[in-house]
Amino acid sequence: MTSVNFQSLCHNTSSRTVFAHVRMATSEVQQFNSHPFAFDRHIFMHNGSVANFRLIRRDLCAKLSPKAYANVKGSTDSEHIAALYMTHLGDDWKAQYKLEDMKRALESAIADIIALQKKLPNATTPLEASSLNLCTTDGEQLLAFRFRNSEVEQPPSLYYSTSAGVKLNRKYPGHPNYLNWEDPGDAVAGLVGDKELSAEAHGNHVIVASEPTTKDEKEWKLVLKNTAVLVDFPKGENRITLADIIIPS
Repeated sequence: MTSVNFQSLCHNTSSRTVFAHVRMATSEVQQFNSHPFAFDRHIFMHNGSVANFRLIRRDLCAKLSPKAYANVKGSTDSEHIAALYMTHLGDDWKAQYKLEDMKRALESAIADIIALQKKLPNATTPLEASSLNLCTTDGEQLLAFRFRNSEVEQPPSLYYSTSAGVKLNRKYPGHPNYLNWEDPGDAVAGLVGDKELSAEAHGNHVIVASEPTTKDEKEWKLVLKNTAVLVDFPKGENRITLADIIIPS
């Protein structure tokens, strides 16, 4: 974060869609195991773990399309889930798919994982649960799952906000650069000084995060267990839909 090169890249980079992931290293620490995982315009990240992944990995790989299998470069369960999702979604990774198709593809990937776990010689009843908080985007649409296949256990938390970005994207009061934000676009629009912290200065947005990243709890809504968040941005206006995750049997 203190790297001059990193700060320079951030200052000169803009995007309508940003994915960020701080990884708990469940396998070898190396570049290819770092989230998010890219499949052309589609990117993917995961918080949680696949139960007995090492035991089902070989059979899981057999379910991948040749293109998805060739794209796997690391050793994490997360990247293999991503490849399985892309296998169900389709081989045209430059294409934009409907959000409903993205949701069905991710549900099918989870169904494959559960089916493989049930075939293990040491499979228990109830089945050892997996935590699958999953998020994917094609750059214009976003899909997030909060899922755990357990009747009593909760998956890791997941929240969303349509207002917290105003505080996240500005210098906080007391910072040396507070009210001295260098943004030519804001200066032209007159959104400087205190106005820089206004909602209109930031624009329409949605943030999906494992934990609230601002202190105001009212800015965040908890995603319920086994629920999907579908986000669309037609003409810059975010549409957010919550839907049950339905795993094919």
